[in-house]
Amino acid sequence: MLGTILLVLSVLVSGIVYGIYQQQKHERYKYETQRIHAELELIGDFLGDAMSRHDYIEAKQLLARWFNNHQDISLFQATFTNGQPLFHQQRGGYSEQDQVDQLQVHFSDNELQLKLAYLSRDMHASLRTLQQQLLGFSLIMVLLTGGLLWYLLFRWTLRPMEAEVARRTQDLSQSLSFLDSMLDATATQIVIVDHEGVIVTTNRAWRENNPQLEQASYGVGRSFFEIYPASWFGQGEENYGRQGIEQVLRGERQRFVLEYECSYSKARRWYSLRAYQVPWQGPPRVVISQENITNIKLVQAALEANQKQLETLNRHYRLVSQCHIAVAQSVDEEALLKEICHIIAHQGGYSLVWIGMAEQGGEQRVIPVAWHGFEQSYMEKLCVRWDDSLLGRGPAGRAIRENRPVIVDDIETDPRFKPWLNSAKSQNFSTCASFPLGDESGSFGVLSLYSQQQGVFGPDESMLFSELASTLSQGLYTLRGQARLKLNRQTTLTFREEQAR
Repeated sequence: MLGTILLVLSVLVSGIVYGIYQQQKHERYKYETQRIHAELELIGDFLGDAMSRHDYIEAKQLLARWFNNHQDISLFQATFTNGQPLFHQQRGGYSEQDQVDQLQVHFSDNELQLKLAYLSRDMHASLRTLQQQLLGFSLIMVLLTGGLLWYLLFRWTLRPMEAEVARRTQDLSQSLSFLDSMLDATATQIVIVDHEGVIVTTNRAWRENNPQLEQASYGVGRSFFEIYPASWFGQGEENYGRQGIEQVLRGERQRFVLEYECSYSKARRWYSLRAYQVPWQGPPRVVISQENITNIKLVQAALEANQKQLETLNRHYRLVSQCHIAVAQSVDEEALLKEICHIIAHQGGYSLVWIGMAEQGGEQRVIPVAWHGFEQSYMEKLCVRWDDSLLGRGPAGRAIRENRPVIVDDIETDPRFKPWLNSAKSQNFSTCASFPLGDESGSFGVLSLYSQQQGVFGPDESMLFSELASTLSQGLYTLRGQARLKLNRQTTLTFREEQAR
């Protein structure tokens, strides 16, 4: 469209310039013609006077002087009507393009025809100069007009583009402002870094939770790893945390997630850190977000503790229930003791459970009568006493002698457990506990438990097995009472039969 307009404009300007040139050419030819004619009339007046006197020499001299004084005359001749020449002079620059004029001069008896050619080289040169000037003018006009037109068209087409650019710039500014507001509104700590790890921007939550940042820049322009060293990510997670973020920066992974306990906090605090790349036309940008999950961790720990406690209570309930059922349904002491050992080992998860009876008199040994967890040969080799000797200062002997529960949290550090340490370590035992069987007046046996884990005999377990030992003691008392009653009846019946004979 612009090319068509420029073509039409060029043709229009060329037409105008051509008209101006033709008008100037016509005016100049007209002027030269009038001047030459006036010269001829003046010459005719002088010649008419000389010719009237038939003074041809004076006429020739007059014509010669006039020709010599007019350098712009290329041809000058005077011829009588009969064809006889009177004067003829011509300069070398004469051409057919020179302007020519003729004049009839009358005198008394004859007539003289004058022919004069005006040298037109200068006029043509001036016309060529004029033509060049008009051509340059037309070119300048075309360029100026075209430039102006192009500018107007450009402005006309650019104005909507400028408006669109301004609108999009405003939309972008509003979007960035909205994005900053959204980032500042979230409680998650957010920092954006470039591909070299230099901080580009941070949100309000990050600034408020990181007081070590300068308030002037809030760390913008500084390296993320300069402000947050590897040790920031907690003990044992230093290299893993930094390497994960660096892998995201290098594009080796799209996302990195880490939960860590902050080592720079006086109180225990846990954070969830995420680093991920975001789409970007230039070098990659990485968003690093950090959320305080301390409350979640504390709740999880409480739930885990409650779950563990609940599982312990359920385990204790099953253990107590089955033991009570076994005691209530028992009719034989040996079978009851073996069943109790089996229930405690399976339901309680203990490595070894055994029940021993205190030998009255003699060496005061503790004789194993039931167990679960090891072969009988191992238990038969076990030597335990309940007196105040070296073999009687273990947990089982002390429980019988002192009539109270005895717990050894660490068998390796308890010097009183030394006689049995090697055999216990061969079975990977770590802790043990013994609970007396009997009543307030004294103990007649012991319930002993061994575990490969430390810390399993807490207050709850101690109370549980103390009550269980008491229940088992009552069951044993009942069985033994029933056995004595049965024996007495058998004796009485036998005595009566003998009397009747």
